[in-house]
Amino acid sequence: MIVNFRQGIVSYPVGFLTKVGTPAGSRVALNIAADKPLVLTYSHRNTNYVVVQKTSVGLTPPVGAFGPFLTGVDAWLYSDINLSTGVVTWGQTPLQPVVQATTPTSTQTIISDGFPGGEPVVQAGRHWFKSGPSNPTDDALYPPYTMFLRNVGNTAWEEKVRVFIAQYENGSLFISVSANAANSNPAIKFSGTQAGLTTTQNVGFLIYGSDATAYTNSDGTFVTTEDILETGMLLGADVKLGNYVIQGQAITSFPAYTMVRFVTFGKVTPVNLFNADQGFTGLVETAANIGDMVQVLTEGIITNGAWSWSAANVPIYVNNSGQLTETRPSINDAEPVGYALSATQMIMRSARIEVGLVDHATETDFGAVRLSAPPTAVPGYLDVVLSSTLGTTSTGLAVTNTYTAEMVIDGITRNIVYGPSNMPNFPLTTVPTFDDLITFLNTTLPASGGLMGAAVVSLASATALRVTSVTNGPTSTVRLTSGSAVTPNLDLFEALATYITIAEPVDGYYDSVVAVLVGGSLVLPAGTAAAPSLTFASDLTKGMYDSGAGEISFAIGGAQKVRFNASGVTTFSGFAQGSAGGMALWNTVDATTGISFATPGQVDIMVGGVSVGQFGGAPGPLTALVAGDIGVTVEAYDASILKSADIGVTVQAWDADLDAVSAMAGGDGFVQRAAGVWSAAALTDSQVNTALGYTAADASTLSTHTSDATIHFTEGSIDHTAIMNIGTNSHAAIDTHIADGTIHFTQGAISITASQVSDFTVASQAVPVVVTTQAAPYSVAATVDVVLATGTGNVTLPAPVSGKQVVVKNVGAGVVTVIPNAAETIDGVATFALPVQYDAVTVVSDGTDWFVI
Repeated sequence: MIVNFRQGIVSYPVGFLTKVGTPAGSRVALNIAADKPLVLTYSHRNTNYVVVQKTSVGLTPPVGAFGPFLTGVDAWLYSDINLSTGVVTWGQTPLQPVVQATTPTSTQTIISDGFPGGEPVVQAGRHWFKSGPSNPTDDALYPPYTMFLRNVGNTAWEEKVRVFIAQYENGSLFISVSANAANSNPAIKFSGTQAGLTTTQNVGFLIYGSDATAYTNSDGTFVTTEDILETGMLLGADVKLGNYVIQGQAITSFPAYTMVRFVTFGKVTPVNLFNADQGFTGLVETAANIGDMVQVLTEGIITNGAWSWSAANVPIYVNNSGQLTETRPSINDAEPVGYALSATQMIMRSARIEVGLVDHATETDFGAVRLSAPPTAVPGYLDVVLSSTLGTTSTGLAVTNTYTAEMVIDGITRNIVYGPSNMPNFPLTTVPTFDDLITFLNTTLPASGGLMGAAVVSLASATALRVTSVTNGPTSTVRLTSGSAVTPNLDLFEALATYITIAEPVDGYYDSVVAVLVGGSLVLPAGTAAAPSLTFASDLTKGMYDSGAGEISFAIGGAQKVRFNASGVTTFSGFAQGSAGGMALWNTVDATTGISFATPGQVDIMVGGVSVGQFGGAPGPLTALVAGDIGVTVEAYDASILKSADIGVTVQAWDADLDAVSAMAGGDGFVQRAAGVWSAAALTDSQVNTALGYTAADASTLSTHTSDATIHFTEGSIDHTAIMNIGTNSHAAIDTHIADGTIHFTQGAISITASQVSDFTVASQAVPVVVTTQAAPYSVAATVDVVLATGTGNVTLPAPVSGKQVVVKNVGAGVVTVIPNAAETIDGVATFALPVQYDAVTVVSDGTDWFVI
């Protein structure tokens, strides 16, 4: 891999540093995108290393790749490669690193974190990157192009392999430490050299042994994929592992895991259907934009957690946009670029290199070279269900000695041989006769496919095979009898041939064969609840069947129990009864919370294994709620509510009775009646909880009825026309403050008659006056009462409203003129002038004009 600088970040996803922890920002995590890894290059003596970080670090507990940090102090975040093991870790330092070729001295200072006059460079924990040679003595002690750390005792510099990620300023801001720090583009400002080294370098990946420890050279540097390794073989060629990874520059944008080809020197673009097997190609594991430098993998094992290959050895093709797929392209000579090793791995074949001017050979066309392999065992592979027309009740493919029709797999006529073990058993009820037709159940098979692919079978010319001979006899001559049962196998052996041959078992009798293999579809009859189409040998009455359009059902004991369709799940057997601690319905996160049917005729709502509500049972229907103050609002028609606990109940009742019984000393009772049932037209007896210190006279009643309301006291009564029968200890008060409104009586009067000397007090609230200071000209709003005008110009009155008063006062040095807002007048004229400072006028409207008062 080639990089045009040393010591720094090669590439990174935008936003790769994320604040985490409690409080937020007390730690920092690496947030790595799936298609854009963090790529770092480390300078170490005369070599360079590269690390590709593909996964996030510290986003999930334990959170933070870096931290915790000192409060109010900057931190420099770094990545470290352990010199003994090659293990990559993450850390931080509160001391600003320095870069210079010469060894720092004890008198050298650095301005950092605002220290007046600077702070000493030589102190424990300081990082120094030696950016070049200085003198032979120092260079021997401290090799150039290497990071050093001042030890704990502040006595020596220790060799390290580290590269800095960013400066974390006061726990809030990430600052680049690269040569691109001032760049405004967030996609490149953290990348580039951190030591002023801009020469092009070969950088290699570390090579690890089986114990996960990196290999090292005798000088202490690590062995990388760029190093030349001797094979250890006599006259063997040397090997450079980095030759399998080639650098290129993208000339178009493409997503991660795209097959590319080199179109010019060092330039790559995605392949398509017609050039995927022409010239030198490879795979790029990261997404790229135009101009990005990418690493092209030419062969080997590739892993991608997003892949989901269907089976081992499935051929992997490339589609027209360079993406990998199991689906074979429609062109005849398409060849796989690799094969699946696991669901998330593939082994990529070497790129094809053509020699000469003739076309290369394909599976269907002869060319310069045609390769052939001996027959290969391929267990369990026909992707179809074979059926037959051998009589009206036949269910499978009747086995005969030889079929004279061709079967084409992957464009080549194949010879498929059935061996003598593990073949499914499908008895025939009718013995076939000569020339009976055997057909495929599925007649819409693809025209062709790869032998190791998903769809592989097609017929060369017709959609049927014919039985050429039928013999009732021992297995050596293929005996077919009604109800026969044998167990031959389903292994396939492939070779170039023009016939499909089925071999006979060593003993027993053949009857029929159905080929239903890996990766295919098993077509079953719809079935019924009494006879499911997919069932079990232990019980043929239970299983799955097609219960109608767009749905499937499961049967138990020959009866429908569960149905799945677009509307959800329907059960036909109810739910288990459950118990106080065992739910019939529950949340999957908390099995103690749900619904129980423990008691017949009653439903319990359970929270934490405790019943908090019961529906049904005596007296019902709602007989209990969790203890505590609960407000209930009921809109009841022809219903009654019984209140027997200290809770608040609001009732909106039509043709209903309310029986409310409350213990006065038990809490704040809201309504009480000693006995009996109230109707909606009955009186309301309001009392106060004396247990809380109130007296019986402390009662306040609000009537919202439009008819006469009568308030009954313990010593008398009053109505809206009089207050009468006031006892010697009684006191009645009328509060006139109702939400900035007014209280008035449209008819009648309030009369107070007292049997002793009494005080009568009416409390009122002052009406606020709205005052505003404005520069003329100004139009007075309808809500303004006083205008203090400055400047010279008109003050326009609002539209006249009867009784509206406005005061205008000239508080400036100019001339203020008061004018109406339309054709109305002021004392019969059109204007009223206030030429002198502090002149004022008050006008009032009769609804038509304005008058000075």
